Amino acid sequence: MSWTPNMIDGLQLWLKADAIEGLNDNDLVQTWADSSGHDNDATQDTEGWRPYYKVNRINSLPALYCNSSRYMSTVDLSASFPTAATVFVLYQALTTHCAYCQNTHDGANADYFRYAGTGKAYLALFHTVPRIDEWYTAPSSGYHFLGIRSSASLYQAHLDGAAKSTQTPGYEAGSVHLIARGSTGLTHDADVAEVIVYSSALSDADIAKVEGYLAWKYDLVSLLPAEHVYKSDPPSVPAPTITSITPDSGTNDGPVDITDLAGTGFQEGAIARLTKAGQPFIAATAVNVVSATKITCTFDITGAALGLWNVWVQNPDTGNGLLPDCFTVDALPPAITSVVPASGKVGTAVTITGTSFGATQGGSTVVFENIDAGAATSWSDTVIVINVPGNAKSGMVVITVGGQASAGARFTVPTGKRRSKALLGG
Repeated sequence: MSWTPNMIDGLQLWLKADAIEGLNDNDLVQTWADSSGHDNDATQDTEGWRPYYKVNRINSLPALYCNSSRYMSTVDLSASFPTAATVFVLYQALTTHCAYCQNTHDGANADYFRYAGTGKAYLALFHTVPRIDEWYTAPSSGYHFLGIRSSASLYQAHLDGAAKSTQTPGYEAGSVHLIARGSTGLTHDADVAEVIVYSSALSDADIAKVEGYLAWKYDLVSLLPAEHVYKSDPPSVPAPTITSITPDSGTNDGPVDITDLAGTGFQEGAIARLTKAGQPFIAATAVNVVSATKITCTFDITGAALGLWNVWVQNPDTGNGLLPDCFTVDALPPAITSVVPASGKVGTAVTITGTSFGATQGGSTVVFENIDAGAATSWSDTVIVINVPGNAKSGMVVITVGGQASAGARFTVPTGKRRSKALLGG
C-alpha cells in the first residue's frame, strides 16, 4: 500500500508498533518512537510499568500490551493541538472495560480516552466542554480502529469506518497518556498497534483515507461498511505530475542546478532523470523533495547531446511522471582565439582556431563582416579553414553554431585602391 498517514498535513503523533526494532516477544518497551517526524515519543522510565512488546498480534504485525500498571506517556502536547485534533487508534480490547474507550463521562467533561487529571483510564488527548450526553460503546473484544475529531464546533466519533452523530461541544487540549489507571479504578487492558493524531479536525475524505489505511494494513477490511470508499481497494497515491522546470536550459559544459522542479505528488525518496531518445539518461544528484509540489536537484549535462530533453520523476512506490521536451541542452557559444592570417584578399585561406565550433559544419556559418563565407575547406570543434569570400570587407569574423554567435575577431581585407597607391609609391 503506497498511501501513508504522513501524506495528510498536520500529523503530530504517529506511534506504530511495527516501527519498533530490536525487541523480541514479551520484551518491555521503554520508548515508542514517534514516526511523525516531531519526536513526540511515548516513554516509560520505570521498568515495572513498561508495556509488553507482542509479536504477530494482528495480520503478522506486533502490538503493545498495556494495562493499568503498564502504560506509556508523552510530554504535554497541548501546544501541538491548540484548537482541534483528530485521533485514530488501532487496538484489541481484552476486557469489557474498553466499552468506555471512545467517550466517557466524569460528571463535568467528556473525554476522548483519558484526559490527564480527569480520572479515566484510557488514551488521553483532549476533552470536551461541556459534557457530551451521547456516547458510544466501543467493542470489548477483537481488533478495531477508533477515530474521533474534535474542535470548538465539532465532535464526531468513528468506529471501524462508520461515522457516529456529530456534537457541538467546546474543546480543550490535553497531554497524551497511553493507557494509565485513573481515579475510578477502571483499566484499559488491551493491545495497541497504532496511534495516529493530527492537529486539525480532518475532512471526511481524509478520515476515510486513514480508516482505509488501517483496515487494509491490519486485514480488517471486513469491518468497513459496504459503502465505505475503501471497501474494495486501499487508498493509493496518484502518480506524480511535472508541470515545469527552472531553469529550463543549460550548456553542456558542466552541472546545472535545478531550483524548482514543480509538480504534484512528489514523495520523499523520489528520483529524477533527464531522458532523450537514443541517449543514456542523466540521473539527478542531490535530490531534495522540498514538498509534494517541489523538488530541487542537480543534473550533470557535461557532454550531453544538444536539444530538447524530457524530465522524469519516480516516487518510491514506483509511481512516475514525465514532462516531455521541457529542458534544452545547449552548447557553449563558439569562441574565436585567433585568425591567421589576420588580413588577406578574397580567396585567401584563413585558419580560425577556438572552441565549441562543433565536429562538422552542418548548418553553422562563418561570416566576414556580414558576408557568408560558405562551405569551409575543413571544420572541427577547434579549427576551421575557410576562404575569404567574394565581396568581403574589413571588419569582424563571426562564427554562428546552433544559433549562437561568437564574439567577433577583426580581419582586414586590403582594397584595390590601397594596392594601387602602394604600387605608385614603389
